[in-house]
Amino acid sequence: MQGMLSALLFACSGDPDALPDLSAVPALPAPVLRYVAASSLNLRAAGRSDAPRLGALSINSPVTVMSPGSSWSEIEAANGATGWVDTAFLSPEPLTVDRARQAAAEASSAAAVLSWRQRSAALSPLDRTLLEELAEAYEATGDEAQASLIRQQLSWPAEILPVERIGAGGEVWLLVDTGLLEEAPFADGRPTMEKASLLGYPDASQWWVLPDVGAAVPARLARYEQDVLNECAGDFGVWAVLTLDEPLAPSGRALVATSSAVPQAWTVPIAPPSLSRAEAEQHLRDFAEPRSSDAITTSLAPSGDSWVGVARWAMTAEEDFFTTSAGIYVRITAEGAVRLIREEPELDSLALVPYGQRDLDGDGSPETFWGGCEVDIFGDGGLLETATPNTCCGC
Repeated sequence: MQGMLSALLFACSGDPDALPDLSAVPALPAPVLRYVAASSLNLRAAGRSDAPRLGALSINSPVTVMSPGSSWSEIEAANGATGWVDTAFLSPEPLTVDRARQAAAEASSAAAVLSWRQRSAALSPLDRTLLEELAEAYEATGDEAQASLIRQQLSWPAEILPVERIGAGGEVWLLVDTGLLEEAPFADGRPTMEKASLLGYPDASQWWVLPDVGAAVPARLARYEQDVLNECAGDFGVWAVLTLDEPLAPSGRALVATSSAVPQAWTVPIAPPSLSRAEAEQHLRDFAEPRSSDAITTSLAPSGDSWVGVARWAMTAEEDFFTTSAGIYVRITAEGAVRLIREEPELDSLALVPYGQRDLDGDGSPETFWGGCEVDIFGDGGLLETATPNTCCGC
């Protein structure tokens, strides 16, 4: 699913070998706690740049340095995964947005400015000001393609929020703030409505929630919740929690929500597929099984009268956090026909799974929702329209 990763994460990542060294790093006693100081840091099987890539660590992820070196250090991540990283991108303390922006302002080259803008956006991926600065930094280096991807996300209506979590009793959780902090932003746990209003969080009482099937249903803002956003990076998030005024259609899943006027396209009551989920899954398995002798896992989501589905199987034995797999993406019609969309020879084991397809703006072309470590929404032509921050270490 590498091709489906969030353009935001891609924009804020890259091979750290291309980033400028932060400083000369002296030899360290082992073991010692350090923090990732790149927007995304490759974890490799050995201490060299051509060694197999085991995964990636997000910015400010705490790691234990087991075998320090001037160029490469062997580390253990918070989830127990081990490997080698570029020592230049290990810092004795977490990076802050203010420090990253100051470094960008003081940088002497466009490439260095871009490096620090990538870091600041990775630290607070919901901050539209930081994303605008990142787009400008890409433009300054001549990378119009990456700048365009970020501006595509900035054009997404700020009042339409992807549903990041489904809570108990069908509660809808919308991520409204992130902060990589050493301590939770609200010491008493739950932000009050008054504090939330002062911070500019959406505070409308009336909301609308769009599911994958059926029409939009009314909802109410019940409270705000504070929780760990990414355990590996040690950061916190704040969610607006909505309760539904009426239940969704049976087996329906909430996709997005808004506190503005409900779009006309949301009032159309989309019927669920006539082919049952169990029948669609069986068709998907029958189609996928000849491609692998290993166990197959499947994911399905409704798309009008058809299903979109993913089947994947392990390529290697489970190894720590970074198992790889192969897979296929298909559409299953109401008649049970399976149409191959794409075949992927190598997937991240934590790749996104389909949540559904729904026309959000009434242009006749449905947006595609994917979920997993984040929620990605793709529009016409496969362009990423918006995404929530990565909530897993190593994705």
